[in-house]
Amino acid sequence: MNRTGIYTIGGIRFHISVQGEGSPLVLLHGEHCNLDVWDDQVRVLARSFTVIRYDRRGYGRSEAVSGPFSPYLDLKAILDYFGLRRASIIGACTGGAIAIDFALAHPEYVEQLVLVSPWLNGTIPPPQMIWERFGDARRVRREGIERAAARFLRSRYWRHTVPRERGARARFKEMYLGGAVRYASRPAMERPLLSQSRRRLGEIGCPVLIVMGEWDSSFNRKLCRYAHEKILHSSLIRMEGCGHLPQLDHPLEFSAIALSALKASADRR
Repeated sequence: MNRTGIYTIGGIRFHISVQGEGSPLVLLHGEHCNLDVWDDQVRVLARSFTVIRYDRRGYGRSEAVSGPFSPYLDLKAILDYFGLRRASIIGACTGGAIAIDFALAHPEYVEQLVLVSPWLNGTIPPPQMIWERFGDARRVRREGIERAAARFLRSRYWRHTVPRERGARARFKEMYLGGAVRYASRPAMERPLLSQSRRRLGEIGCPVLIVMGEWDSSFNRKLCRYAHEKILHSSLIRMEGCGHLPQLDHPLEFSAIALSALKASADRR
């Protein structure tokens, strides 16, 4: 199966790609990215799974955010649209937060989670992170996305996010430049699961693998360790020579780690 296109689900246009055959596997991207961040992984994972990835609402070629919404409910709507009642999920950064919210709200849908440098809803960001995000959005509005991208890639603060290898760095820049819809959206309209998941991690019952990059920020690594401590059936892997996006920094190694975890979970069932 290989289908990619714009699907209207719940009145919202989503850019969705479905590839491969086998048990369902959803890939959720994070900030400054879109479904293209998983290109290398799909080449491997689609041999064993039906891989569903999509540009989240307000990202890539999906519809901009125009009113209140909950990303974990978007995920449920997409799974229901394709008639899928159970899936494994790989979620990176804020995509990891969506995966966690979804597993708490609808545990009957979830086989396993692979969380890549996950955000945890209910966490208060460091003041500098808030300031840097505000500055990034302001530059896009005032100077245009091309100049903002150049500044982002040179930023000392975001060096844990921007890949160091030239090809991966170019791919990241391409995704940033394709994110105009994100800056035209209204992120304050996003509604996470209540009560917020940071305090409910102990309720997650499925197997969970947490992947942490060696070069990620100390704050993000702290979140990874906290999630591992609170989620009962979790394991934690640190990938060396990686930042916040190990799927771009070391795509083959990350694919092998994810595939091994997913197959190990399937073997236990």
